[in-house]
Amino acid sequence: MPSATDVPHLDALLNGLEREKAAISREFSELQALPLPQRASRGFTWYPLELMSVEYRSKGRVNALLRGRDLHEGIHAGDPVVLAPVGRPDSGYSARCEGSDSTTVELRVDGVPEGKGPWAVSQRLDHTMLELQAQSVRKAATL
Repeated sequence: MPSATDVPHLDALLNGLEREKAAISREFSELQALPLPQRASRGFTWYPLELMSVEYRSKGRVNALLRGRDLHEGIHAGDPVVLAPVGRPDSGYSARCEGSDSTTVELRVDGVPEGKGPWAVSQRLDHTMLELQAQSVRKAATL
């Protein structure tokens, strides 16, 4: 069975995907290291947010509605995020942004948020799409 390395152009695609993954990881780490005001100004974090409501949906899903002010457009519907206390903005609940406007955000949360705010919502590193693309390239090499 041939590998991607047996097909030079597919090997180049795989290498490109690995370089992109590494660059995204570096940029993500750099953004995480910034103070919250800079994270917010770069579209990486929303804070401070107040937890307005938690709603239980079908199939065990939990949606949380949070309110802030002047929420930037750096986080979009569908983006993987983390919901966490402001003091630990990267250690919290995995979530996905369901939608937002300039003052509110709705998240689908993996768990029920507990504790008092204020809260922060930050982008979460997710290489799923790059990994799926790499799988497709590897599969193409076998055809």
